[in-house]
Amino acid sequence: MMKGVILTFVLLLSTLAAVTGQDIYGSPYSYYGIGQLVTQGSGMNTAKGGMGIGSRPWYDLNTANPAAYTSPIVPSNYIFLADYAFSFHDFTYSSSHYNSVESSITNLTMWFKPMNNLGLVVGMSPYSKMGYNINEVKNLAGYGNYDVLNKGTGGVNRYYVGAGYTIWKRLSFGFNANYLFGSLQRETKVQLDELDETYARDRLSLANFAFDFGMQYQQKFGKNSYINAGGIWKKGTQLKTVQTNQLINAETSSLLIGWDSYPDDYITPDEYGVGLEVSLFDKVAVSGDFLYKDYSKAFLGNEVTMLDTRRFSGGVDWMPNPASQSYFGRAVVRAGFFYETKPWKLTEQQLAGYGVTGGLSLPLSNYMSRINLGFGWEQMGTSATGRESVYTVSVGLSLHDKWFQKRAYD
Repeated sequence: MMKGVILTFVLLLSTLAAVTGQDIYGSPYSYYGIGQLVTQGSGMNTAKGGMGIGSRPWYDLNTANPAAYTSPIVPSNYIFLADYAFSFHDFTYSSSHYNSVESSITNLTMWFKPMNNLGLVVGMSPYSKMGYNINEVKNLAGYGNYDVLNKGTGGVNRYYVGAGYTIWKRLSFGFNANYLFGSLQRETKVQLDELDETYARDRLSLANFAFDFGMQYQQKFGKNSYINAGGIWKKGTQLKTVQTNQLINAETSSLLIGWDSYPDDYITPDEYGVGLEVSLFDKVAVSGDFLYKDYSKAFLGNEVTMLDTRRFSGGVDWMPNPASQSYFGRAVVRAGFFYETKPWKLTEQQLAGYGVTGGLSLPLSNYMSRINLGFGWEQMGTSATGRESVYTVSVGLSLHDKWFQKRAYD
């Protein structure tokens, strides 16, 4: 039964991604580097402002810190997570107005707990996303105005295996071994009425391994009440790059010339984060995170100056009555917020963004399986660089089961 539900949901997500993922663009700011870097975590994390470094939920899996892989204490020893998100982008620059939509699978994770103090995961999630469609009007002396069309699609995905281990009741460590792999495709078309139209297309392929580590410490201070502290470190990695370049006739779509090149390898930033959570009576958890990305040694292209970033996020979740058998007693209400600086320096200033999030986690079975619903609103940029608002709706499943257990029959 469980495997059938998982297969059905994955096929549904794949179908949605295939149908809505064609000729759909996201943020114009994904033009830079390898696209916009994605804050790691499941739908549970994003509904609470993207935080989770210090969080240790007892009823579900936190993927924002590998040290939390030992935190679920529900009867099940297997959890399957799947999340899908749909975003609407509204971009305003000067007198121009631009709308776009994007949708994608944001997380697929399988978690196993072979021992009480050991949690194992295997999963995939996006590391970066690129999706833009920008029309620039330029002027050529003696000719006048002409259009330059820029399109970009693709991204870098993250495939990972990880483990978390509790050394004693209070201290846990964890790590993820990641394989980053993906491609970015850019097109530039110059429209000149009196000349044959051609456009340039390049496809940049990137890949390499990366590692990240986490720790958490838990201190009990009352009945079913805890203070949890955590930290993470993600080591930047050098992405090996190969670029395929093409010059194409726009009318016939025939290839005029093509060649391969080997640009400088891209280097992702180091990341450091700390988090704190106060959990009361297994009902209410209030959390806060700080995440710092160091771009001093990073290289993500020459399009724009990259600066270090800082992200502050906070969130709360509330389960009215964990011991109740009633449906709404075990439902979870979530809310959060975040503020972050972006790595891009445009018009002599660093961009920043902020947003609010929320969600519901509704139980599906006695094993604590859940459907997770979330929403979010983010705004970034200025009137000088372009102001963007993003509205996001997400849906996910957290399916729990018991594996590796012998059943007795009379």
